[in-house]
Amino acid sequence: MKKKEVAAAIEEALKEVQELGGHEWVPPAPKAKVIGGLEGFESLTAIEATVLVEQKIGSRLGLDGPLSLGKDSIFHSQDGRRARRLDEVVDAVAAAVTTAVEAA
Repeated sequence: MKKKEVAAAIEEALKEVQELGGHEWVPPAPKAKVIGGLEGFESLTAIEATVLVEQKIGSRLGLDGPLSLGKDSIFHSQDGRRARRLDEVVDAVAAAVTTAVEAA
């Protein structure tokens, strides 16, 4: 799965979460932080979006279920202390996808 496809899955999940929450969808810039950058997007929303990303990528990879990204939220740094920029989220998820595909 290419990085561009990972980015598309993340954007679709973000859009879905925003619309379900009653917020207008405004795509974030790649260098923008998603948490605090999108209207109403906070830690709990980040968990919901992470689950959607796992489902979307798992489906696109032809898995029987979601791809586990091993975290509650892909929108936080590994240590959970800071919000990631969108480009950092894409990089982290793309790396996890590559690792999962290679292990399969």
